[in-house]
Amino acid sequence: MRRLSILLTAALALLAGTACNGGNSSGPTIAGETIEQAAIEACRQAQNAALAAAPDLRGALVAEGCAGLFSRAMCREAIRMSSQASPELRAPMIAVACQRDYCSDLTDPEPALCRARPAAMTAAELGQPWREFLEILLPRELAIDAESPLFTLLATSLMTLITPPVSASVPDAPSRPVRRLVVRIETDGSEYRIGARFGGECFGPWEQPLPPDQGDFAGLLEAAIRGAAGAEAVIEAGTDVPYAVVVELMSALSAGGIEEFSLTPIEDDQD
Repeated sequence: MRRLSILLTAALALLAGTACNGGNSSGPTIAGETIEQAAIEACRQAQNAALAAAPDLRGALVAEGCAGLFSRAMCREAIRMSSQASPELRAPMIAVACQRDYCSDLTDPEPALCRARPAAMTAAELGQPWREFLEILLPRELAIDAESPLFTLLATSLMTLITPPVSASVPDAPSRPVRRLVVRIETDGSEYRIGARFGGECFGPWEQPLPPDQGDFAGLLEAAIRGAAGAEAVIEAGTDVPYAVVVELMSALSAGGIEEFSLTPIEDDQD
C-alpha cells in the first residue's frame, strides 16, 4: 500500500503539471455554468464506439471521450490519462484528483468520497463512493436531472473507469457467486429482438417492430427485473442497435432497482 501511495503521489504531480501547462482550463464550474453540449455528445459517441471495440480498447475510448464532462483540469486529465496508468492505480488516481478539484465546493451534501482516503482503498471499495460523488456532482456540472436517462448513461460510462478489469482481480481472492441479469437486444431486419436470462431462467425472446422505449422494456422485462432486484445487469447489445435504445433499456433497469450495469457488444460469431 505504501508503494501505491508513492506511485499515486507521482501520478498526481504529473497531472498537476499537465493541468497547469497542457490542460484546457476554460469551461464551466459548479458555480452555475453548464458545460458545452459537445462534451456530452463526445461521451455518448465514446460509449457507442466502446460497444463495438475490442475489450482492451474500451477503457481508453471512454476515458478520452468522457473526460470533458468535468470542467476542472486535474480531475479531467486524471480521467483522460487513466487508461495509461497501471490497473491498481487507475481508480485511486481518478478519485484523488477529482476529490482535490471539487470537494471544497461539495459541502451540502458532502459526498463520502470527500472524506475517504482513496490511496488506501481498492477499486471495489471506491465504487460506491464514486457513484455517490457522480450523483451529486454531475447534475451541477451538466445541469441535468439525476433521475434522467442522460444521467444514467453518463454515470454508467464513468463507473466503468473505476471498475477494475477482470484480469486485474486478485487470483486467490475468495470467490463468491455473482448474480447477473443478462439482457440481450439485437436487430433482425427492421425488428428488434429482446430477451433476458437470470438464475438459469430465460425470458423471451420478444420481437418489437419499432425501437423499444423505457415503458416497453419495463413491461417485457418486469418479471426478470423483479427477480433480479439487487443484482447487476449485463446488457448484450448488437452493434447496430441505436445507443438511444440502450439508454432506454438502462433507464428501465434503473427504475426497477438495478444500479450496476455493464455493456457488451454481441460478437459476430454469436447466435
